[in-house]
Amino acid sequence: MCEERLGVCAPGAEPPAASRCAVPGPPAESVAAPLVAVRTSVELSWTVAQMAVLKDMLVSTVRLALALAARRVGRRLARGPEARHDRGMRALAAILSGALACGGGAGRSDRSDVEAGSVAELWFAGDVHLGKGGAGALDELAAAMGGASGVVNLEGPIDGRGEQGVVREPGAIRLFNGTGAPGELARAGIVAAQVANNHAGDAGPEGQAATAAALRAAGVAPFGGAAGVAVIERGGLRVALAGFEVGETVAAELPAALAAARAAGDVLVVGFHRTGPPLYLPEPPLRQAAELALEAGAAVVVAHGSHSLAGAELRGPAVVAWGLGNATFACDCTEEREALALRVRLGRGGVESSVLVPIDAGLSGQPARQAADPGPVLDLLQAIGVRGRREADRFTLAP
Repeated sequence: MCEERLGVCAPGAEPPAASRCAVPGPPAESVAAPLVAVRTSVELSWTVAQMAVLKDMLVSTVRLALALAARRVGRRLARGPEARHDRGMRALAAILSGALACGGGAGRSDRSDVEAGSVAELWFAGDVHLGKGGAGALDELAAAMGGASGVVNLEGPIDGRGEQGVVREPGAIRLFNGTGAPGELARAGIVAAQVANNHAGDAGPEGQAATAAALRAAGVAPFGGAAGVAVIERGGLRVALAGFEVGETVAAELPAALAAARAAGDVLVVGFHRTGPPLYLPEPPLRQAAELALEAGAAVVVAHGSHSLAGAELRGPAVVAWGLGNATFACDCTEEREALALRVRLGRGGVESSVLVPIDAGLSGQPARQAADPGPVLDLLQAIGVRGRREADRFTLAP
């Protein structure tokens, strides 16, 4: 821009017609000393250019350091309640998040331009319990997703007691998955599994660590709870995944944890597990948690835990699926067969496309598959106000 008061144009600016702005140079009365004035002008321009380059380099370096620090804080917060209730850590996460937000687009390198075409094709399904078997339980569903990578919510730890699948105790049900479960998930194209839910601790703290290790060994990234934030790379895009259990109230540390997770990747996916009765509309705690995720910059927010499907909506460059229902469940403790898969195309700017696909959940030993009769679920989505374009076997979301 031009600064008429000083009579100087910023480097690269084009002075408007009839403007008194001019490129720095000798004033009219200094014509007698042209060589000195030209030399001064060149030196000044060179100094300004050098300062601009140094500024960009400094800002980029500072932003990188902040992002790395925020990622480490996020991992620390996710390790357990002691870290999450550490006020100093929570304050530090908030400060780092604010600093990154204030940085905005300053100092961005040409990397963003080069990778502007990076996209990730993902599909999301809800609750998964493979129990003692699970062979082929998700294969048909994965095949219907057209080569996209899958993300699910794994109910119950991977444990030797998986041969039992379900342990019923007075007033409680504990779920376990057999040691072959990670391989079954990987074979079905599942690349990440949320392990933050009401059955995560059914084998105690050691069970959570063993579950995360077993999943990683099979090439499936665990996320949520003790597993922390996972980062997967698909199509040149680094996708950060964070998972949380939502109770009757939203945890005070959730905003800081979300901010740290957002700094870990190019885009953020958040899964919320909400234990409760089957409902087609979200309860207030889930809605509040989702709003916080969107404010933190999440591109995809998915909910599960009630075993029921629910509505979905686009929110700017983000999508929220309020309930995906069951994917496959070996335990006979749920009867909800109607469910959804969410298939998304993710770019650096957020969601580029999102489609809801009705599925028949794998119950009573049957595999999960695309719905044989999707009509009733599509009718339901329209009845509860989901906006978009209905097709024969799917629903493409629209603003």
